Amino acid sequence: MQDALGHAEYEFPWPPRGSYYLVDSGYAIGSAFLPPHKSARYHAQEFRGVNRQPTTPQELFNYRHSSLRMVIE
Repeated sequence: MQDALGHAEYEFPWPPRGSYYLVDSGYAIGSAFLPPHKSARYHAQEFRGVNRQPTTPQELFNYRHSSLRMVIE
């Protein structure tokens, strides 16, 4: 994606202002990219079961990020 965004001939669209691309942890956070927090649980299965709910804002973000990526993929 970084390569496509860097070359105008690919005509890869930037998201509208206030919108973002969900990316994996290999990408740095940027004006149009939202990677998961590296210091918090991420995968949906890590949140399944009793007392396994997200406990921090970072875990909640990662849980929702993971859920959205599963829908998109």
